Amino acid sequence: MKNKKKISIISIITIILILFLVGFSMGKGIYNTKINAKASIAKPIIEVVNGKEIEITNLKNKGSYDFSVRNFDNEGKINEANLFYNIEIVSNLSEAIDIKIYKGNQELSLENNKTEEMKLNHSIKQEDFYKIEVTYNKNNDLSIEEIIQDIQIKIHSEQEKT
Repeated sequence: MKNKKKISIISIITIILILFLVGFSMGKGIYNTKINAKASIAKPIIEVVNGKEIEITNLKNKGSYDFSVRNFDNEGKINEANLFYNIEIVSNLSEAIDIKIYKGNQELSLENNKTEEMKLNHSIKQEDFYKIEVTYNKNNDLSIEEIIQDIQIKIHSEQEKT
């Protein structure tokens, strides 16, 4: 009986040692890799140079507003990344007012009061000139006093994905 007990204890200790050593013999590798990188964030520059406000009245039923969008600031710093932008005209446009937008001499189409996307490059100074024409339709049933509107221009921009 004593021999069986000794054999059982030796067997259990042997099994525990084998299991303990098997974990080391399988080999576990832990690798630690360090990567050093220097990166800077591109600073987007998109400026809107506003024109003079316009006022539409019964006597003066048409007005034009000039503005520009550029990729550089007053200090001459150029945008560090290509940008895409569009122009949104925010207003409760009624049928009594007609709005057209021009880039240079070319009329741009408005879809949901937004233009299509345009691009500002980062390699050269670029300034795009725009003109918005607002016309009050005198033939409409509403008087200009009933239409009083503030028209806002919003520029939405997004950095080009690389």
